Amino acid sequence: MKYGSYLEHQKGGFPAEWQGHFIAYDALKAFLKTQMVDTSVHLATAFRRKQPLAWAPAAGPTFDGLLGERLQRVGELTPAFVRMLDGEVEKFNAFFVDIKDATKAAINRVLDPASQPRVAELESALADLLLLERFVFLNFTAVTKALKKHDKWSGLQIREPYLLRAAGLPFITSTSLLRLKPELLARLTARIEECGSGGGS
Repeated sequence: MKYGSYLEHQKGGFPAEWQGHFIAYDALKAFLKTQMVDTSVHLATAFRRKQPLAWAPAAGPTFDGLLGERLQRVGELTPAFVRMLDGEVEKFNAFFVDIKDATKAAINRVLDPASQPRVAELESALADLLLLERFVFLNFTAVTKALKKHDKWSGLQIREPYLLRAAGLPFITSTSLLRLKPELLARLTARIEECGSGGGS
């Protein structure tokens, strides 16, 4: 299954209000597929063996002309793609920050030593945490796959520097929920054991 189809299938498991905050992977892919056709500056792989680059072609563009045309085209399209991807990343990252804060507050409530949360409340807090982790994973994967397609079709290698640039965003740097996860699991396990021994639900 291609990632676009996989992503759409996985989105079905998220609340309706989350849907508009996913990376628009199909739109990014469509831009690359329609705009970057025959623009690769990686000429060694852009031409088949049956279409060799002649030293002095009798017809058609010269090598320097062809390279110049492609460099100019990629030079226009790559920044446009980056701006498009930036918008998608900012949209997804902003939603992550909002949901992360609400999720963290809910987890802290059930982990409060003075509270006696029910098993269902602990399970709900854990489910919310896992849903957010899944949201980040799916969107980050969409970003990396879109960058990989860009690099393949353009011949420019921007994936690594782009990801290094994104490394300072909250969806990557935030670790507070990861630190709370073991404590939440331990509290849930202990509560289930209490209930099993007659300690209530």
